[in-house]
Amino acid sequence: LEAVAENNSSGICLLKGDFESAFKHAILGHELAEKSSAASACCAALANLGHVFQARGDFDRAAEWFERALRTFPSMSNRNNGTIDGLAQIRLSQNKFDECAALLDRIDASISNESDRLLYGHRYAALTRATLLERSGRLQEALHQIQVVSDLARNTDDDVLKQMCLLIEADVHLDRHDITACANVLRLISPNSLATDAPELYAYYERVIAYACILSQLESSARQHYRRSKRTYQAIGSARGLLELNR
Repeated sequence: LEAVAENNSSGICLLKGDFESAFKHAILGHELAEKSSAASACCAALANLGHVFQARGDFDRAAEWFERALRTFPSMSNRNNGTIDGLAQIRLSQNKFDECAALLDRIDASISNESDRLLYGHRYAALTRATLLERSGRLQEALHQIQVVSDLARNTDDDVLKQMCLLIEADVHLDRHDITACANVLRLISPNSLATDAPELYAYYERVIAYACILSQLESSARQHYRRSKRTYQAIGSARGLLELNR
């Protein structure tokens, strides 16, 4: 039970962008899980460590932790599919689009019914698919996939996922040079709420606005929002976010 509590605390810290605390809770959760021989708790701790190193931009070590988690408790479960999604995100960050797609296909092949798509690991893997389509330049398909994920977010009352869908949708509209559509989407987001509850998403929000300002030839405003995004990513230690900002 202590291992489960530490793993849950690690997950909360990940969502809040507190990666240092997430690391400490995950390490303790792993130690407790090994003492109790609880394979499922050990798997969760290893996966959380993978997410921490992924956020830090140490993709090789992140992949090692994810792969250890899969070996510790091998099954085609929602939790393990979430770990496979972590590997897919790493390959996406490394511009290995084919490998990312193969991992996402592996997850999709394990889903047996529509209700399974509502599970946490599966709906976030669907979001990774939307980002992959956007990064691959398949923008119309990306918009369709974002709508699919938005429906999953509404059906599960997942506010974080709703906000992420809006941010990716705004990004896609900018890739299409449709600044008006992007602005309409951004009006649905409360930046003050993001800054308090989800700093990594707030950094993403500022990143999108910087991109919009560049396309609108508002150089001064673009630099201001770029710097705000960069400071936020640096404050929470998100190397992956900085990588995406620079891209």
